[in-house]
Amino acid sequence: MQQLIRQCKETLRSLGFDLFVPFSVQHYNSLVQKRFQVSDYGRENTLAILIGNTRNLWTPFIKHLCEIDYQCDQDPNPLDSYTKSCVTSSFQIFPVEQDIHYTWEMTRGRILPFQRISEISGLCENSKLSHLTYHPKYSSWIGLRAVAILNADFEDAKEFALPPIQPCICQECDEKAKVVLDELMRTTDYMELHRNDEVWRRWLSLRTICEKQPYVYSWPQAAYHYSKNQKYLVGEKERMQKGTFELDYDWVADFNKDILGYKREIFFCVCSIIPHKIRRKKREFVTNI
Repeated sequence: MQQLIRQCKETLRSLGFDLFVPFSVQHYNSLVQKRFQVSDYGRENTLAILIGNTRNLWTPFIKHLCEIDYQCDQDPNPLDSYTKSCVTSSFQIFPVEQDIHYTWEMTRGRILPFQRISEISGLCENSKLSHLTYHPKYSSWIGLRAVAILNADFEDAKEFALPPIQPCICQECDEKAKVVLDELMRTTDYMELHRNDEVWRRWLSLRTICEKQPYVYSWPQAAYHYSKNQKYLVGEKERMQKGTFELDYDWVADFNKDILGYKREIFFCVCSIIPHKIRRKKREFVTNI
């Protein structure tokens, strides 16, 4: 089992999912409301694994779009489809019963508090002010994608587990984010996040308050995650096919100078913005980028 866990971890990393954090189901269940508890398969210390990504997801994902010759609006959410395909196939190596929950699942019995899980597992610290999730290395620039519960022993994966998270939030930046969040809650409709260019740009500005974050996403990656406008995907795919694909992370300062106008007309591929189901969980507005 230990070798299979290592293999699964490395496979997911090669596909762009470089956050892989085992945790104990029993420990998790003891800390969350009953409606969020998951099966322990009758074991004493059951294995669960939180799967996420840093900005390293983007290149494998765009390569995948090239491989399938993805066309604009072919899929309402191609990143979710890519995630499910990668995670499902990676976990097929385990000859045990398993249950995989994804962040986009909103039905009763499937929805999980992913931000809470990130803290319980030791991956991140959650802010009670801004409701952002902070990683000690990557700050708020991570995505939480899935949790896999396996009919296996947590001890088999303990070498990859993390110690309890230590305080890592910059209080000055977080307090500024709280001010921005309060303003956004008063002046924008969060349900319009993926439909209104002004709204998603203002919400993105929550993450760009600190301009000295070394692990920010590239502009197309950040813009796509917040807008869900597939022109960003098609633009990246075309550049990769032409050999001009580059990852430029030096955009935050310029964006902050002109949040509503920054690179607004840079793409000339016209794609519609597919209505996207907003994950409007209590106190969990910006779980996933």
